Amino acid sequence: MQSLSSFFTNKKFYAKDHFPYGLSRCGEFNQDQAKLLEEYGSAYRELHLGERQPVNDEERNFVLVCNGERLPKTKHEMVWIYYCHKIKERNTGESFSGKPQLQDFGTTVSSDDEEW
Repeated sequence: MQSLSSFFTNKKFYAKDHFPYGLSRCGEFNQDQAKLLEEYGSAYRELHLGERQPVNDEERNFVLVCNGERLPKTKHEMVWIYYCHKIKERNTGESFSGKPQLQDFGTTVSSDDEEW
């Protein structure tokens, strides 16, 4: 029996609505973050919005993080939460107030904070 791969999608994620010049050229994400978002972002988005059902424990934990029921631990969880806060920051005009606060998680996330 073949195991189902986490975050599998054949669709690239571009986020042109929020980052018209691309995720890797916007200056908000490092290369590793941009690569993860471009490769898996469609799956992240679908899981976050409930348009896709999780197929394994890694995806179920990801959904818990999206719902604020668990702290982000994996690189997939951290990059998606960081992306969501960058979107919120851009939409609310908070970009001059410093690092985005993760009120729901009681922590601060910055692109400099991730080790990956």
